Amino acid sequence: MKKLLFLFLLSSMSTAMVSAQGVKPKQDMIEIYDASGKFNKQIQFDYYEKVDDMPEFPGGKAGLEKYIKDNLNYPESAREAKIEGTVTIRFILSPTGNIMNIRTLDAPAGGNVLIKEAQRIVQRMPRWKPGKLEGKAVYTEIILPLQFKM
Repeated sequence: MKKLLFLFLLSSMSTAMVSAQGVKPKQDMIEIYDASGKFNKQIQFDYYEKVDDMPEFPGGKAGLEKYIKDNLNYPESAREAKIEGTVTIRFILSPTGNIMNIRTLDAPAGGNVLIKEAQRIVQRMPRWKPGKLEGKAVYTEIILPLQFKM
């Protein structure tokens, strides 16, 4: 059996630092549901692609790399079908460090099981140190490419 190799593209993660001047927010929506699961309303909020102090995973880049290495499972069906490639996930980090609005930006053809695994691992991440703009914690966009390679 081929040895599975996981390669994390940490260097591709959005980490640029910018000045607060001229930084314009983008907008996204979050859906709110009541306790029974019934849709209640949508709330629009501002988020930033780049901020003065970018968000940080507990333990920094090394901590993020270890978390992914320890928790990512290469789906058996993808291995059998020889599907590999990069799944690029985008999510919003809240001012409290929680992950929300997880979306897939790119994935290999036929890689639905890889998408599910990438989203699963992001959804279960611990709370991050939030991004800050002018000293205030703000909603911040994170782009996280995960490479699945046999």
